[in-house]
Amino acid sequence: MKMENFAINIKFPNHEKILSEINSFFEESFGFGIARTQFYRIEELFKKMRENISFVLEYPYIDKHHLDCYSTYFSTKFGIFQKDCIRVHIFEKDIDAIHIEKIYEDTSIDLLKKSYLGFFILRPLSEKPLGRSLISPKAFAKNNFYCCIMQQKVSLCGIELNVDGFPHVAQDGEMHTCAESAIWSLVNYYSSKYENYKYISPSEVLNSSSEVTQHRSLPSIGLNVGEIALCLKSKGFHCVVYNKDRIINITLREVINLYIESGIPVLIVIATEKAGHAVLAIGHVNEKISIPEKKVWEDVCGFDKGLVFIDDNKPPYQLAKFDNPTENYKDKIKEEIFKDMKIQSLIVPMPRYVYLEADHAMSLVKDIFETGKTALSLTNKKWRTRLLLTRSRSYKSWIVKEGGIAEIVLKKILMLIKLPEFVWICEIYTGDGYANENASGLLILDATGNVSLSSVLFYCLEKELYSLSNDRTHWENPNMLLNAFTIKTYKHNLKGEWS
Repeated sequence: MKMENFAINIKFPNHEKILSEINSFFEESFGFGIARTQFYRIEELFKKMRENISFVLEYPYIDKHHLDCYSTYFSTKFGIFQKDCIRVHIFEKDIDAIHIEKIYEDTSIDLLKKSYLGFFILRPLSEKPLGRSLISPKAFAKNNFYCCIMQQKVSLCGIELNVDGFPHVAQDGEMHTCAESAIWSLVNYYSSKYENYKYISPSEVLNSSSEVTQHRSLPSIGLNVGEIALCLKSKGFHCVVYNKDRIINITLREVINLYIESGIPVLIVIATEKAGHAVLAIGHVNEKISIPEKKVWEDVCGFDKGLVFIDDNKPPYQLAKFDNPTENYKDKIKEEIFKDMKIQSLIVPMPRYVYLEADHAMSLVKDIFETGKTALSLTNKKWRTRLLLTRSRSYKSWIVKEGGIAEIVLKKILMLIKLPEFVWICEIYTGDGYANENASGLLILDATGNVSLSSVLFYCLEKELYSLSNDRTHWENPNMLLNAFTIKTYKHNLKGEWS
């Protein structure tokens, strides 16, 4: 690839000049400009980014996502469509032409690697130019949140760069709409982390959806909740569908928060009477939560901490509240239809051998903490809990390296205890323990179990180590420890500035 095929964009915060430069390069590359009605979509992306970042524009670039859409659909249309795209690389340093000219010198290579923040694709579609992207949260001004993250290798002139982010793609309105975009992002996030899931192309999403719908698949008119779940099922996912009628004694917000805390992205359907939309919830805002005043205990899943959304109509990492998921839709006439949408349903891609679902796990936790010998009210303290799902292998590894358990006997018990592949862990905090990330108790539940005490694998609270009877139907008197139990907050499911 010739070096003159790279153009260096200017630094922030001059959005108008950036748009002008991008559009000029777009016109020079494709022979037509970006539709004026689409300028605001690109500007939205730029406005979310922090200052002092630079861009490198790579052209021609063969993007596998757009190439698949072109081969499947756009090449069959009467109009003239192109295959090549522009890939825009993002750097947090002042990258200029000198660094590109000297890209193979050690100093330039090190600078590029350390400052790389990801990329986004500009596809040769005047009306829908924004394509897929993988951008680090560090590229944005507001990144005070924890979210699911994958890592991908990116090659620039043969130099291997790494970016940590969540996959995002803007819909083109024909080959795929919001449902297909959400499915694509979700599956490809999992494909990067687990070997039993494979990368899925837009045409594979299309083929999967055509098997579960009664209408034609092209041009796409979207998918309903059942069709989305069946499409994910065909790709090896074991989905659980939640709506207001399915759950008892727990809210949809609590269910979302439980799965997000577990590092499981949730596909959410939001709607009004007139329209519907599909997005992903992948994280939550990092907010301080005070100890409860009126209740003996409460779980952090009950707090509206703010969610992190992947929405194909907006730049990645949209921050919004559960009760107003479309609060970022403002001003534009075309966005009026999205205002006042509310969350109606959730589709959760469950790990294969997890049978104890979030709402059932919380029901068991409530039973343990509110009744009998293990009731937290017996301690005369206020408590905060944090329930989440995780791999037992990852959790044990974390205990050894970072758990901070002072009691050697308990540490050995947790190391030697036999656990299934996945477990529900519930950290128990009192006083300022939650703020200081030091738990005073720990409950471990078998994720392959059911809503009974037989699912309890470990329970310790302060100086009391609880055990079950031989038939696992009731609690025995607790064993007293020499030192009070403490353990650090487990934070490996989600990533944030701390990582």
